[in-house]
Formats: sequence, C-alpha cells, structure tokens
Amino acid sequence: MTRYLNEALASYRAEDVQNAMLDLEGMRSELRQAHAEAMGFVKEIKRKAEYTSKTDYEPEFYALIKALGSEDD
Repeated sequence: MTRYLNEALASYRAEDVQNAMLDLEGMRSELRQAHAEAMGFVKEIKRKAEYTSKTDYEPEFYALIKALGSEDD
C-alpha cells in the first residue's frame, strides 16, 4: 500500500508531507492512556441518575474542577 508513497510525496514540499504517515497504533496507545487518565479524574465523582435542568450538573462540574486541581497545585 505504501510502496510508492515516497515517490508520490516527492512532488510536494517537505513541510507539507512531514506528517503524511502517522503511526496509528502509537496514536491509539496514547489515546488509550489519555482516556484512562481522564477517567481517573471522574471515577470518584457521584453522578445523578437523571438530569432535568442545567443546574443538576453543577455539583458534578464543581467536583470535576476540584479533582482536576489547578496548575498552581
């Protein structure tokens, strides 16, 4: 599939093609890791079974902000 890729890309400027081929499996691995880290932040946050208004989300929102902390911590 990529046998002629270098030849085809040669007609483009180097800066246009430097990211033409990405390691998708590596990106999937990074995404899995980032997802696991993000889920760690929300794991302990209690969620309501049903939401009827925007204000129903506020306790969870503030719990998430607290769990994330700040860059100053």
